[in-house]
Amino acid sequence: MTVDEYLEIERQRGGILSTGGSQSETKLPSSEQLTIDSEVDGTALGELKQKRNATRMNSGPSTKTPTQEVQVTL
Repeated sequence: MTVDEYLEIERQRGGILSTGGSQSETKLPSSEQLTIDSEVDGTALGELKQKRNATRMNSGPSTKTPTQEVQVTL
């Protein structure tokens, strides 16, 4: 049995997962992704990402990068 034959049998059995093609390449806009990240992880880092993104969206283009100290307890 060749590798190709084996893979074909596994495909027919449903033993091989395949990607979603071009649909899986669709990415959320960064603001939506940051919101989801902050909701999912619920950490100070996720909240900081969300706040930083909101600040950037409201302030327009900026040459300075906002900095902020965050204490994360593990």
